[in-house]
Parts: sequence; C-alpha cells; structure tokens
Amino acid sequence: MYYRLYAQRIFSEKWLEQVDFYESVVGLDRVFFNDQLGFAMFTLDTAYLAIEKTSSDNHPNLIGRYVGLTLQVKNLNDAYDRRGLNY
Repeated sequence: MYYRLYAQRIFSEKWLEQVDFYESVVGLDRVFFNDQLGFAMFTLDTAYLAIEKTSSDNHPNLIGRYVGLTLQVKNLNDAYDRRGLNY
C-alpha cells in the first residue's frame, strides 16, 4: 500500500512562542494558523510540521516527550476494505 509521511506533530504549552520560533528563527513557511484551535502547520520538504497547543494538566505525557507522525494513504476506504476492516 502506498503511504507517505504527512505530518510531524509537536505538542507545546508555549504554543505561540513555538510557532513564532519555527516561522521567524527557523524560517519555515506557515501554511495554516488557528489561534482558537491552537494549531499551526508549516511546510517541510515532503511533509508538514504541526504545532499543537496543549497543557501539562490535560496531557502531561505529550509535553516535551511525545512527537506524533501522521501517515497519509491515497484512499482510506480502500485501505480498510482490502483488510476487511470496518470503521
């Protein structure tokens, strides 16, 4: 099955500061920003970098330790159907 790395996710309590860092210091191009959602995305070479706002009160295991990868498939329905899975 075809898949590609879609996004690298970083969770942060200092979300706005981190968004500014990746845009102003690292120089990545921001392609999405939503302050209410606490979510921003930047383009990388073949994927995106996603910065997600969270707190140590709500998700203590995500802060500073967890980085999530998101894989993209061409057609999710086909991927499930080929494996006989229900969703």
